Amino acid sequence: MIHVSAPHELALASHVRACACDGQVILLDLRRSRYLGIGGPASQMLAQRLQDWPIAAQHSGTSLSTSATAALLHQLVSQGLVVDATTTWTRNTGIRNTGTRNTDVSRAFHRSPVDSFEEATSTIELDQDLGHGLTSAPGKPHRTTVHIRRSLRFVRSVATAACWIRCRTLQAIARDIARRRIQLQGSRAERKEATEADEAIEAMKPALAAYDALRPFVFTARDECLLDSLALLHFLSHEGLAPRWVLGVRTGPFAAHAWVQEGSTVLNDQHEYVRQFRPILVV
Repeated sequence: MIHVSAPHELALASHVRACACDGQVILLDLRRSRYLGIGGPASQMLAQRLQDWPIAAQHSGTSLSTSATAALLHQLVSQGLVVDATTTWTRNTGIRNTGTRNTDVSRAFHRSPVDSFEEATSTIELDQDLGHGLTSAPGKPHRTTVHIRRSLRFVRSVATAACWIRCRTLQAIARDIARRRIQLQGSRAERKEATEADEAIEAMKPALAAYDALRPFVFTARDECLLDSLALLHFLSHEGLAPRWVLGVRTGPFAAHAWVQEGSTVLNDQHEYVRQFRPILVV
């Protein structure tokens, strides 16, 4: 049983993400793939009671009564959104701690959106001729073969992403993306490949152009942002590329959006648009 009497002995569960947005705090429950907004006196009360709450506690004339405070905390605890602050990350995520790689996945999975994440300041510019894999370098596959391979890879990526959305929670999706990112980063390090953002983006351009050319035949990026982002991550991972997956939120009215980003460059949307959203999950 969790006691809620002492300040800062509680914390958000490891499968919950939070961000401050227009005076509110938005919670994302990765297990249930649901959002919850908390504002006003309730948010201020939680700032005094929970560790790492995204807004600072401020003393004002408006506050929740003792009974209302207890009721809200009880509701959050009963829903599994708030836990004892000593609860470990590993136990809550279901990641079995069997080695260094799983530890790295756990850390990546729990990283705060603002840690090691750059604000979007640019949108990638693509040359559509790159999208067909057109290369006549000696020893390279014929251009038609490369195009067919990428087309088939695109279909598989979209089908996998659609299956993930239909059958899995955001928690499971985020955990697998984090694991894949760790694996791909390890492979690049073993091959001593460059990891600078600018060089990574240049390496992604041919695959991105191919994906961008094929996408209109299936869906539009803006209307199917989650499907688009997950499909793109799958598509790029087959070429050893691992950009970041971002979920963002905004209020007035509430909306959520997903996109893919490398460094400060947005890969599947316009940076002016995604800047309207506050990142709540970055993997």
